[in-house]
Amino acid sequence: MTERQWAMTKIGPGDWAWPSNDGLTLWRAIKVEERDGTLSTAAGKVINGDFWTLLRFRHPAGSVMAGDFESRWDNEVWEVVDSMLPTRQAAIDESMGISN
Repeated sequence: MTERQWAMTKIGPGDWAWPSNDGLTLWRAIKVEERDGTLSTAAGKVINGDFWTLLRFRHPAGSVMAGDFESRWDNEVWEVVDSMLPTRQAAIDESMGISN
């Protein structure tokens, strides 16, 4: 697996961003704390714990502005690429394996 070349930036608790190695894509991993038992997988398994979601900035990485981080789930700004990842490292690994 290719190593990440750029540092990650902590946006807030359980919220991290980093550019792709080519600098064209901005990635974001968000920790989701699910505790009320209302979320389930497609197979019907109830999620009752923490997981990570991987998002990709929908625009060129160089066009990001501070306000783009105010909303985690704005579909005009962030595209959910993967979810239910067990760790932040799994989200990083997933971003490294996706062609930018």
